[in-house]
This record gives sequence, C-alpha cells and structure tokens, in this order.
Amino acid sequence: MRAFENNKIKMPVLKIYFKVLKKNLRAVIIYAGIFLLIAAMLTKYGNNNSNNMNFQETKTDIAFINYDGNTPITSGLKTYLSGNANFINVKDDSQSLQDALFFRRVEYIVKIPKGFTQDFLSGGSAKIDKTTIAESESSVYIDSMISRYLSTVQLFQKNIPGISQARLALLVKNNLSVKAKVTLNSYDSQANKLSIAASFFTVLVYAFMCIIFMSISSMMQIFNKSDLRRRTLSSPLRPTSMKFQLFLGHFAVTLAVWLCGMILAVWMCGTDIIGSNFALMCANSLCFAISALSLSFLIGGMVSTRGTQNAIANVLSLGMSFTSGVFVPQQYLSASLLNVAHFLPSYWYIKAVNDISGLVTFSTANLSPIIYAMLIELGFAVAFFAISLVLGKKKSSVNV
Repeated sequence: MRAFENNKIKMPVLKIYFKVLKKNLRAVIIYAGIFLLIAAMLTKYGNNNSNNMNFQETKTDIAFINYDGNTPITSGLKTYLSGNANFINVKDDSQSLQDALFFRRVEYIVKIPKGFTQDFLSGGSAKIDKTTIAESESSVYIDSMISRYLSTVQLFQKNIPGISQARLALLVKNNLSVKAKVTLNSYDSQANKLSIAASFFTVLVYAFMCIIFMSISSMMQIFNKSDLRRRTLSSPLRPTSMKFQLFLGHFAVTLAVWLCGMILAVWMCGTDIIGSNFALMCANSLCFAISALSLSFLIGGMVSTRGTQNAIANVLSLGMSFTSGVFVPQQYLSASLLNVAHFLPSYWYIKAVNDISGLVTFSTANLSPIIYAMLIELGFAVAFFAISLVLGKKKSSVNV
C-alpha cells in the first residue's frame, strides 16, 4: 500500500493541477461553449446559401405596350409571357419608361409597333422593340421566350397555308404549353456533408486557439504566482519535471476540448459522415490542437495579467485565422502572405483540410501531402515545447 501511495504522488504538480482545474472548470466550460458555438454558427451561416438545393422560379417585371391592337397573335404573345412575367402598368411616355427602368420598377419594356401582326405574317421585316436593364439575366430569358413564340408562329403558318390568326394562335398556345417534368435530386449528399464538415474544421482554428490559449494561460497564471513558484523551486522537484507535468495537465484539457469539437462535428453533419475522410480531419485537428497547446504553453509562461492574456488570445486567433485561410480561402490570399503563413501551424492545418475534403482515392500519392502537413504541425508543437523549457529554465535561474 505504501509503495502504491509513493507511486501515486510521483506527479504532485499534476495532482495539484487537477485540483485547481476543478475549481476553474466553470470558466473552461464557458470558454469552450462560447467559441465552439461561434464555430458552429459560422459554419452554418457560411454553408446556408451554398448548400440550398431548392429551385424557385421567379417572374420578371415588364411593361407591355401594344400599338397593334389586341390581335390573336399579340394577345397570344402576352398570354405566353405571363407565365414568366409580371406586367407593370407604366405611363406610355419616354420619361416615365426611363424612370421605371432606372428605379427598377420594370426590367424589360416590350413595344409592339402598329401593323406588326400583318407585316410579320406576310413575311415583312417588322420587329418588336425592346428596352432592358444593362446586363440583366432576366432580359435574356424574355428575349428567348419572344423569339420562341414568333418562330413557332412562323413554323405553323408555313406548314398550314391559309390558316386563320385565331386558329394559328391556338395551335401555338397548345404547342408552347407542353412542358417537360423536371425533378431535382441531390445525388451527392455525402459530398455535401463532407463540405460542411470541412467548413467546420476550418473554423476550428479560431475556436481552438481561443479556447486552448485562454484555458491554459489561466492555469499558468496560477502556477506562475510568486509564492507557489518559490515553493516549487525550493522543493526537490526539478523544473523540467514540473514543466512536463504541467504540460500533461494542459494536454488533458486540450484533449477534452478536442473531443467536444469532434462530438459537435458529428452532431452537425450526422453519424453517416463518419468515414475515412472524417477520420483524417479528426486526426488533423488533433495535431493542430497539440500545436496550439504548445504555443499556448510557451506564451502562457510569459503572460502575467488577465488583460494581456485576452489581448494575446485575440491577436493569435484572429491573426492566424486571417493569414492562414480560415476566413478567406487560401487560393484568394496573396503569394507574399502565404509565404509568411508557411511559418504558422494553422497554414498546414488548413492545407490538410482542403486536401482531405477533395480526397477520393486513398493512394500513397494522395495521402502523402496530408501526412506531411500533420507532421509539420506536430513539429511546430515540439519546437514550441522545447523553447518553453529553455525559457522556463532561464526564468527560474533569474528568479533565484
């Protein structure tokens, strides 16, 4: 029993760490809850429009001015256009029509000149006048509808000699009323969910940096208090061992935060997202969480006040997010900015997320860049931890 107790207290700093963590658990949970909720909201908002597969037909506001009277052909044209247009009453003068276009009351103005029907049916050069908003997509569709109607009229007239206008308009109406049934199906729901997961894992850079840094630096401030630090230095415990035990405690907190992030990812995307791509994203996020832990451990040892802690947390999280491709995709960032971002673990994390989201075949050639990026993230973690040990040793010798 005594031997067991002796083994149990070999890590006294870690034991004290969890006692302190228990008292500050509420603050850690608040940090995690707030920033994971922000990550979820950013993901949902960013994918709300892109993932909407619903199609909704819209109508174009047009002004229909007919100087040719209500002939069967012009009346048929207006009826045909009514399926995809809203007819707006506008006063028939140039100033009123120009104002209607300028203030977007209408997007298209149709003017049928006097004598159009007779001239058109006799093979003349009569044309329908139109005025549209520049570069309006809807005007192209209305143009195609008018062209289709007039070409159908000509087709029936040429093939049925002597046909009356009423009969001609009826045949054209029946012909153009035939529509194909269109059904929109989403055949790639898995890819859609994978895209949502990639967006969520991208935003995790911001959330993880904020949560991990705020949690770790808060704990470091307690252990860096002068009284506690002097007692530790006067004990037989080596500074390196103390640092290592603190790091283990921080790792436990980081692992808990990472697990919460993974649970939230599954909750947002559904259990069917679980697969090889998702597993790689989880492994990549764990590598980044460890590098964020080491960076927070390094900086947390030098932070002395709460205000400095909050300032550094904002600078780190936002700076790494904007320079690495979290809020702006990497392909849109300048080459000079990306060259600087190469020296940040977040850049390699985002690069791996992009590669994983587009991964179809799991060949060695496709997996190599992803594994390489993860190893670089872990390399950053080792480097940050080593620097913190060196700086901590120097700080201890100076305090002594």
